[in-house]
Amino acid sequence: MIDNVATHNAPLQDQVPREIQVKIIQQVDPVGLVSLSQTCRMFRNLIRPGRNEFAERLLVIECLEQYGGGTSLFYETFHGNIELHRTLGPWEGQRWACTSCLKLLPHSHFDNRSLLRLRNRKPSPGWPAASLTTSWVPSLHGKNSGRKARQLTKLAKLEEKKIIVASGEAWPAPDEERCGYGRRKRRCNECRFKERALTPYLPRSGRDWEGGTREVPIVRSRQLLLDSSFHRYFPRLGDALQCKPPPFPPRVYRPCRWDKAHEPWTLYMIRCPGCEQWKETYAFRIGPLYVKRTLVHDQNGELRNYWPRNEDQTEWERRTMPLKDLRCNNCVERQQGREALTEALLVWFRMVHLSHRKVIETRLQSIHWRFDYFEEFTGYKDEIEGILGEKKSDFGLLEHGKVAELRTQAAQFRELWGRMKHANPVLADDIIEDGIIPLWMDHFSESEAQWQWLLACLAKVEENPELLVDWALNQDAGSLEWWA
Repeated sequence: MIDNVATHNAPLQDQVPREIQVKIIQQVDPVGLVSLSQTCRMFRNLIRPGRNEFAERLLVIECLEQYGGGTSLFYETFHGNIELHRTLGPWEGQRWACTSCLKLLPHSHFDNRSLLRLRNRKPSPGWPAASLTTSWVPSLHGKNSGRKARQLTKLAKLEEKKIIVASGEAWPAPDEERCGYGRRKRRCNECRFKERALTPYLPRSGRDWEGGTREVPIVRSRQLLLDSSFHRYFPRLGDALQCKPPPFPPRVYRPCRWDKAHEPWTLYMIRCPGCEQWKETYAFRIGPLYVKRTLVHDQNGELRNYWPRNEDQTEWERRTMPLKDLRCNNCVERQQGREALTEALLVWFRMVHLSHRKVIETRLQSIHWRFDYFEEFTGYKDEIEGILGEKKSDFGLLEHGKVAELRTQAAQFRELWGRMKHANPVLADDIIEDGIIPLWMDHFSESEAQWQWLLACLAKVEENPELLVDWALNQDAGSLEWWA
């Protein structure tokens, strides 16, 4: 009688056999497994979650709506293509799990492959990888038995996958069946650096190396649609200078894409040897000045970058500098003083400013490099030379008087071009497809507004270089929110 009463009043976990409890626990999701292990002493002694169980818990939590939900970084275009968002809006509210340091981190802590490869993406709700069950296996007879049970479970899953692949039933599997199954190996940049997994690599084309060195790694980050090199390396500088940029974006400098308004710039995260923090390249005063260029170095870790050639900094050449000597803006200010940082920022600003200014001035006088376009138009040679003058090869910087002259030429040529199209519409359509003439005539005012804005920014910086220092020190280069 006493034994029956004691059994009736015993806890439920003592009434159910241990083997059945284990079978039930193995069907629980990773979040429920960790929560269950904290309910009482008996489950705490039975489950004992380790690093693998806590990593699985984070992989489930990162798919919750409060951490960004599933893969909302991709959208379907009008033509049905799947494209990646080139703006930081959808990125900022999401967090990703690092299975090494067991943290939920923002996107700036990971490289592209860790987030965008199909096996590393966060699955959407309802996809197979989003509903994980725990891989926990109890160690009923010691640690060796538990390790052996895990190995047997892993081998069984591999055999099942081989059977499916051999039968051809699900190969190639759709994206939702392959997405997210490699997240267990996702690691942040800092963890990969500590494991010495970040090494330089040689691209398929070229002799230059990428990826930095083991001591100073350089990791590819997001690709963003930016207006120019000026916006690439001095984001929101116009706000600090109280000089708002014109609303119309300048064209990207690529001779074969004159009609292109935006192209993605690749961002790079560098681990500063001074403060040992990951920061974007604009905090180091280096980087390629044109889109589609990459940050490269030689086998000795000598970074190839542009440096002033003359004293007035109107020309520059490509030189090398050791990656180990790189220091971010904060380290330069702390180690060498504010004056040294002001001088370094002013040199870099003038180079980026001059690069973008030459691009805009090329737009302003692009028609003067295309005189051969009008040779087939008969009867208009004298009028064209009367408006544009003779073909010139002047690569110097433009002054206000020259820009005013070009503005008058654009207005006069717009009227002449209307008559030329009416006389020979087929030939005019062939010329328009190149994009240079419409860019010069129809968007001359927008390019001129960009040119005026650049000169205004240069005048304010030359008048008070401290504005550059304040801008550089009052931002968090470890995040990419300045482009959001």
